[in-house]
Amino acid sequence: MKIGAITERTDIPASTIRYYESIELIPLAKRVNGQRDYSAEIVPLLRLIQFAKAVGFNLEEIHQLLNQNNDESWRELALDKINALNDSIRAYKLMREALQSAIECKCLDEALVLIGDDSNGDLQ
Repeated sequence: MKIGAITERTDIPASTIRYYESIELIPLAKRVNGQRDYSAEIVPLLRLIQFAKAVGFNLEEIHQLLNQNNDESWRELALDKINALNDSIRAYKLMREALQSAIECKCLDEALVLIGDDSNGDLQ
């Protein structure tokens, strides 16, 4: 699969794909007549990378995720990310609740009360 076809299917720029290859985040492509030729498995891998980035993983963490050896450092990374994701979920739910209250009362007062009444201190 040529890099242009991958770009069309994933909306990931060719330069990014080449960068991921250079930092060994994705496997090296075979060269056919001087052009990169990737296997079809590269598309779901690139989508996983983009999804992980979207939810807060950096490239080093993604590299660890993809090359996990079930060692203790990988487990710590996974637990840290689970905790961070849970914090984000709580924050998004609180914001959704605040916006819903603002819509229902047609004012921001209720939203401000909900957000200001963060008894866990998670949002500060």
